[in-house]
Amino acid sequence: MVDIQQNIRKSWFDDYLDLYNFAGSLGDTEWQAQIMHTLRYEQHAMASNIQQAIQRELWREFAVLNSRLLELFAKLEQSRSLYEKAKMQETVMDLKKQRLEVSRKIVSYTA
Repeated sequence: MVDIQQNIRKSWFDDYLDLYNFAGSLGDTEWQAQIMHTLRYEQHAMASNIQQAIQRELWREFAVLNSRLLELFAKLEQSRSLYEKAKMQETVMDLKKQRLEVSRKIVSYTA
């Protein structure tokens, strides 16, 4: 999660610096002042952006786990081999544990 936060922060800061330079090339000093104000108070704005990005990523992980579980449930119904069923059930339990962990993280970022 730290890498995601650093990448978002760097990307966000670079985008605002580009906007600042663009405003300067237009001669729009008022816009430059607004951008500079935003850059100065970047911590607060970034915290919100980072939290939203992390939440989106966690929900994406949750959806992927759910899809994998649904696929496995369908395969379980069709399988006739007891060995295959046992292996798939182990995988289902692992995926459920992963989904529970992701759920906990989602709750911690929304609280």
